[in-house]
Amino acid sequence: LYTGRRATPVSSFLAAHRLRPLTDAEDLEALQRIITTYEPRYVIVINQQSVKSAEVLADGNPATLRRVGKLPDAFIYERVSP
Repeated sequence: LYTGRRATPVSSFLAAHRLRPLTDAEDLEALQRIITTYEPRYVIVINQQSVKSAEVLADGNPATLRRVGKLPDAFIYERVSP
């Protein structure tokens, strides 16, 4: 589905995941899966739950992401490990 695309969502698009808000654990798992599958160079997050997930990955040992910038309504992370 995302072959050749320059961007992917940072969370799941499954209908079942839209019946209720994702838990923090589900959001983190979705972000980890996307990073592992698509190996993006950068991750840009807007909603607070995705920001929390990205921060968990940035604080990990080893870290998966590193915060590199901030826009008025978003945070930008660079992938530093798979």
